[in-house]
Amino acid sequence: HRNEIPAYASLLKYQDPEVCARLTEEALGRGYRFIKLHENTIEPVAATRAAGGDQLPIMLDVNCSWSPHQARTMVESLAPYNLHWLEEPLWPPENFEALAQLRAESGIPIAAGENACTAWQFDQMFKDGAVDYAQASVTKVGGLTEMRKVATLAEVANVRVQPHSPYFGPGFLATLHFIASSRDIESIERFYVDLEANMYGNTLDPVNGFIRVPDSPGLGIDPDPVFIKKYRTDSG
Repeated sequence: HRNEIPAYASLLKYQDPEVCARLTEEALGRGYRFIKLHENTIEPVAATRAAGGDQLPIMLDVNCSWSPHQARTMVESLAPYNLHWLEEPLWPPENFEALAQLRAESGIPIAAGENACTAWQFDQMFKDGAVDYAQASVTKVGGLTEMRKVATLAEVANVRVQPHSPYFGPGFLATLHFIASSRDIESIERFYVDLEANMYGNTLDPVNGFIRVPDSPGLGIDPDPVFIKKYRTDSG
């Protein structure tokens, strides 16, 4: 069980190469060692690679933007940028056969799975040879028990697990503990934004690119009641 986990800086979608380059340099200065972009064009990727250097692991999440035909064209243009993985390139996301074909043709590691809701769907994904990285999401797939089932299936299929985790609340904590108890998950996703406030204070803020795993009972830390009182809204 690990006491701290490296985080990757998951940038928002900016559609601006200069902004992506600037934030990449900023994140690296804060100790992050991985960068993920949410973009669907080449220019931000090129700018990020130029800013981060040849050795920086860059992940690209296109949020199911492309048809199989569009994806084949795009991966040719992406080849020079040596992506760590290409995430959810195809619509619809459950077209595992097309995803497997793209994976075989492109040579770029493929990540997907945030829209899968059961271990059964991941089993189908693995049998089709669709992914290199399985991105189960603890809040969608059915909790930590189902996540563990996915991890077992992934190990048999020789697929790496890299959880989808765009959260700041309990979902993030659950993912953090899942990763801490796993042997070979390399990092946790952390949206690269500075929050006005957080229900857990600064406990989960990255320090030099790492997030400490809280060890109190349950998920490790309770929400701050002062935070809840301040930001509570009336349901009526």
